[in-house]
Amino acid sequence: EKFCIILVGFLIVYVFFEALLRPLSSWDGWAIWHLKSKIFFIDGYINPDIFSYVKSDYPILTSLAGTYLYIALGSVNDTFVLVLYPLFYVSLASIFYFSLRRYVKRVWALQFTLILLSMSSLVRQAGRFDGGYADIALSVFVLSCFVSLFNYIKSKNISWLIMSGFFSAFAPM
Repeated sequence: EKFCIILVGFLIVYVFFEALLRPLSSWDGWAIWHLKSKIFFIDGYINPDIFSYVKSDYPILTSLAGTYLYIALGSVNDTFVLVLYPLFYVSLASIFYFSLRRYVKRVWALQFTLILLSMSSLVRQAGRFDGGYADIALSVFVLSCFVSLFNYIKSKNISWLIMSGFFSAFAPM
């Protein structure tokens, strides 16, 4: 168990280190998500004219999250905003571990969480090495939706169904 915890901790530190060290390297990050975030921040509102300049079918939730962090900071700071993706990585790990922990031993939950977190595509997307940045956020919402739906089916508590609907509403954004 201690070895798995150390390895999970190492992966999380590595992803944060990569996110803070590397510049934004993905074209879709420059041309779509962070461009929209910056325009929303500079305009001060969600300007529908942006969609005539930035043509994409990508989800807007990632751009809105970046805009919110720019507003909280009071200025544009790409490094701070890009730490959002390792936070999604940690959220995905937490949701996966704690939902799995309810049904299996702690050592098994840690091992499967380690396997999930060590997948190269997750490490690359969370650490900004390459890949689509919205994919890791989408993974968090889809996993949360399925966990909530599974808990509803198991317990028949309507609040789990409402949470599942809430997460499924954000998944395509």
